[in-house]
Amino acid sequence: MDQEPLAPGRQTGRAVRWAPFLAFLATFLSFLPALRCGFVHWDDPQNFLHNELYRGFGWVNLRWMFTTFHTGPYQPLSWLTLAFDYKLWGMDPFGYHLTNVLLHSANAGLLCAVCLALLDGSPLGAPALFGALFWAMHPLRVESVAWATERRDVLSATFYLATVLCYLRWTRREDRRWWWAALAAYALSLLSKAMGMTLPLALLILDAYPLRRLRDALRPRLREKLPFFALAAAAAIVAVWAQLRTAAEAAPAQAGILERMARAAYGMVFYLHKTVLPWGLSPYYEMHLPFNPFAPRYALCGLLIVLLAWWTWKLTRRQPALAAAMSFYGISVLPVLGLFGLGNHLAADRYSYIPTMGFAVLAAAFLQRRRSAMLAAGAAVLLACAALTWRQCRFWRDTDRLWGRVLALTPDTAVAHHNLGSWAAESGDVDRAVRHYRTALAIQGDEPSVRQALAGLLYNKGNGLLHAGKSAEAARLFQEALVLKPDAAEAHNNLGLALSEAGQKPQACLHYREAARLAPGFAAARYNLGNALSDLGHLTEAEKEYQETLRLDGKNLDARFNLGNILARQGRYKEAAVEYSLVLKDSPGYPDARVNLNKVRRLGAF
Repeated sequence: MDQEPLAPGRQTGRAVRWAPFLAFLATFLSFLPALRCGFVHWDDPQNFLHNELYRGFGWVNLRWMFTTFHTGPYQPLSWLTLAFDYKLWGMDPFGYHLTNVLLHSANAGLLCAVCLALLDGSPLGAPALFGALFWAMHPLRVESVAWATERRDVLSATFYLATVLCYLRWTRREDRRWWWAALAAYALSLLSKAMGMTLPLALLILDAYPLRRLRDALRPRLREKLPFFALAAAAAIVAVWAQLRTAAEAAPAQAGILERMARAAYGMVFYLHKTVLPWGLSPYYEMHLPFNPFAPRYALCGLLIVLLAWWTWKLTRRQPALAAAMSFYGISVLPVLGLFGLGNHLAADRYSYIPTMGFAVLAAAFLQRRRSAMLAAGAAVLLACAALTWRQCRFWRDTDRLWGRVLALTPDTAVAHHNLGSWAAESGDVDRAVRHYRTALAIQGDEPSVRQALAGLLYNKGNGLLHAGKSAEAARLFQEALVLKPDAAEAHNNLGLALSEAGQKPQACLHYREAARLAPGFAAARYNLGNALSDLGHLTEAEKEYQETLRLDGKNLDARFNLGNILARQGRYKEAAVEYSLVLKDSPGYPDARVNLNKVRRLGAF
């Protein structure tokens, strides 16, 4: 019978101790391009650029870190490390990315140590090194490392792997201190991100194979893990609560069980597929609505999952290492399969960070048994992974490259157009922002945030055209803005101004009145309506609008002066003189006020 691929406890050769360090070094070098990445327009502005609460260790900062669900997950420990980054680097993104790369490189070393602990030892530790680097240098890791916001991924995995190492030490030595160390590391992992909530089940898989601790001792093994299960349950409750408190749950909230199962099946197959064929990776895989769970690709994924589950069960006795790796994958990926709602995306590269670690151990075991024949092939695989990772990091360098990559792969991704529109608007490129927002609406339909953003841009652009004297072009933009946001009082008012300048006074009055109805305290709309009515010769109505303007804004000298003119036109010279006198009292040099006052005094003979 062949030797078991996993046999914990036997390590030979002094060079084995260097394998984790080599894993750290090689991973760091493969992620050097990530150090040139900036903050991208996808959660980074909310987390860093516009968020001052993480920038320090005062009581207000710490209380916020340990109580907030900002942008979704509960991650107080991750916020603490980001606070350290801020103290060291300020708002220079280089420091944030350096910490991410260092943590990920450390994870490569820790995973190499896990492989060494589980594999039959070899003089050079090459199989364990290969397994760790296959995972760490794989381009699927880029999103977790090159995106500053995903500090939680790499940090939670650091303590996750530390938990496994301490647990393995505990199973060998039965020293209670290692059990407590494992429990403490697990708590820190969950405080970084709740992704590791399935770890107690993963430890049971280890107990089954390769540790074989479940034979005739299931109850003691379950009892020793009860504290781990308690921490996992608490983290799961907090994670669900966080989802319910944020918009991430909003998109799939109405999805039925079939939709959720189809999405979960797709995700489970997706990460396996991309692990084997890691090209065409995108920062965002949009879930287009309406979602059809009976579409061929989802049905095929569901069938594949059933077959994989049956195959894994059949392999339990003949290929226990493969069965253990598949079981670990299935359990670990479960929290991010969309069963409980994770936004408008079908999958995300970052969700593969922990679940694919089992395949790293499996790859190391495979190379261990066929070392001489497969070493060259393994090196070629690692070089290919490093090249793909180097290339993938470049897409995260800035916002344009990030969302440009998404659109290059899937041009009909509404979220990409939305984010590029928002980025262009902040950069002052209004025309480009309008183009992207219009495209996003054409794809996505009635999305309130996009409609509001586009309406605001069209309104601002219309104002610029109005001030430049291009009233017809401004009117078209205001009308488009009102289609998107019919209750925008300011847009109604400014559309009235554009129509007035174009000589369309009656139509302008309609929009002034609507602006005043939507915003009863909108003095400018009342004033503009008074002007339009005055030009149309509706003096009595104009008088009422000017009086209402002055009731709302007693300092509006233009309204008071025009009220004086209206009164004079009606032959009410004494009342007109009073209004002109009040204007001159507040502004002695007001144009034409004194001339008009003298004129009405002569006409009224007083």
